[in-house]
Amino acid sequence: MARYNEVSLSRKKELEEPDEVTENLRKIFAFILKYRVRIGIGVTVFFLLIIGAVTAQYFSHLSENKASTLLDQGINKYNAMQKDKKPAEICNLIESDFKIIITRYPNTVAGKFAMLQLANVYYSADKYDDAIALYEKAKESFDGSILFENFIQIGLGLCHEAKGEHKKAIAYFEKVISNPDSLMKDQALFNAGRIYGETGEEGKRIEAYKKIVSDFNHSLYSDIAKEYISG
Repeated sequence: MARYNEVSLSRKKELEEPDEVTENLRKIFAFILKYRVRIGIGVTVFFLLIIGAVTAQYFSHLSENKASTLLDQGINKYNAMQKDKKPAEICNLIESDFKIIITRYPNTVAGKFAMLQLANVYYSADKYDDAIALYEKAKESFDGSILFENFIQIGLGLCHEAKGEHKKAIAYFEKVISNPDSLMKDQALFNAGRIYGETGEEGKRIEAYKKIVSDFNHSLYSDIAKEYISG
C-alpha cells in the first residue's frame, strides 16, 4: 500500500476537475434560473393589477437576466483561458469579472453562483484565504440547500487541507459525511480518508475507503479506494 500512502494535492485537483466543477455549476444554475423565471411569470400574471409588485418583478427579471449573461460570459472566458494560461494568471484576468456580478447583483441567482465560481478560481490559484472568505459568505446565500451546503463544506475542507490545517479540513468533510443526504458524501469520505492517511490514522482511512466501496460503488473514487484496500 506504500504507493497509495499519499494522494498529492495536484492529483486531488485532477480528481476535482475544475472544468467539471464549472460545468456542474452552470447546469445547476440554468435549472434553478429556469424554474425561478417560471415562478416569476406566474406571480406577475397573478398580481398584474398591483403596479408595485409588477414593477419589482420586472426589475428583478432584468437584474437576473443581466447577471446571468455576465456569469455565462465569465465562465466561457475562464474555460477558454485554461488552455494556455496558469491558474494564477487566470485568476488575475478573470477575478474582476465575477466580482462585478457579486457586487452589482448580490440578490440574484447568478450573483450567488458567481461567488462559488470565484471561490473555485481562487482555490485553483492557491489563494486559499480568499476562497475561504467567499465560501463562508456563500454559506449565508445558500442557507437551507443541502446540495450547496455540502458543496461549500467540501470547498472549505479542501482549502484548509491545502493550508495544512488538517483538523479543520476533517471537520468540514465530517459535516458532509454525517449529513443524512448522500450528495457528495463519497467525495467527503475520500478526502477525509486521504487526510487520515497523512496524519497516521490508517484505520480511519481504511474505514472511510470501505464506506465508499460499499455505499458508492459507482463513484469515481470507488476504484481508487478498492485498489488501496486490496493493495
